[in-house]
Amino acid sequence: KRRPLWIGERSSKKRYTAGPITTQKPGPSTVSVQDKDAPLSGRLPVYLWRHFTFGRPYMSRKKSWILLLIAIVIAVLWFGYRSGWFDSARTQGPATTSASNPAAPQNPELAGQAGLTHESPHLALGTPADATPEDEHLLLKPQYALSYKSAIVSPAWVAWKIDAGSYGTVPRYEGKFFPETGLPAGLPIATHDDYSKSGFDRGHLCRSLDRTDTVENNRATFSMANIIPQTHDLNGGPWLKFEDYCANLARESGKTVWVVAGGSYSTEPARIGKNRVAVPTASWKVVAVLDQGIKPDLITSTSGIRLIAVEMPNTRGIIRHDWKQYRRSVDEIESRTGYDFFGRLPSRIQKDLEARTDSL
Repeated sequence: KRRPLWIGERSSKKRYTAGPITTQKPGPSTVSVQDKDAPLSGRLPVYLWRHFTFGRPYMSRKKSWILLLIAIVIAVLWFGYRSGWFDSARTQGPATTSASNPAAPQNPELAGQAGLTHESPHLALGTPADATPEDEHLLLKPQYALSYKSAIVSPAWVAWKIDAGSYGTVPRYEGKFFPETGLPAGLPIATHDDYSKSGFDRGHLCRSLDRTDTVENNRATFSMANIIPQTHDLNGGPWLKFEDYCANLARESGKTVWVVAGGSYSTEPARIGKNRVAVPTASWKVVAVLDQGIKPDLITSTSGIRLIAVEMPNTRGIIRHDWKQYRRSVDEIESRTGYDFFGRLPSRIQKDLEARTDSL
């Protein structure tokens, strides 16, 4: 008989602690199952193992097969969605008018009169045109007009009009960017995944925030024919600030704004993605701001009209830059790109305004 211990005295008898409960599964392998009071992170792997290897008591063999099949179907559908298998079904957007560029003249001296027959509200001041229109494809949409160039797998330019009616409360489209279905078959077309892990943003030309009046109009801005590669520092920096400035002119000041935007490319541009989308060295934008009440086809003087042009390098380290430091004259942008802009303006007014560099 053991004597009682004195206060503070320790027993010399060894103590043992209970370990995890172990169950023996028929067969050569053994699965260790922790106590039911163990944390979920410890019990979950064992549960899943028993669940999908038809172990008992968690689930019968038949139910396990059904759950496994459902999991496989979900995995395939998710992989298909991420790979763009369903893009063709999701890209049926509003009607577009597609055409080659017949109105753009072959003679560069007449390029200023290009596009006079293209009836689109976005081209009210003229269709941009260069000396080689045969390598581009004009596409007219309700939301914007564009010229697509297969050599760069991107738009050469996108033109759009904004006023107070362009803005509403529609939220940003949440789906993937989608390939443009209005272009002729056989043209190389960019996809959402061409930009993935490329280091470049999918840079809107006609931006989403300029089309918040309807769901359809907002969604149309996510066509890959409206996108060019931009660094995040450009897209989220001075380019964004200038977009906000133009939007404020339309929303708050009651003006009507016509915008044309595109990229400048080297002779051998860098490429991204499976479809080899060309990366521009710079992004440019030319803007015509008309005071309230001025009609584009009734302009007779420079009063009430303002032209703004910018060209911004497609590089890093500029996210905090002010857009105003990149202002140029429209003539400079025309010289760099080879395009003639605002061809519907009277030649005298066009010559005067396009030579100026905005300073407001």
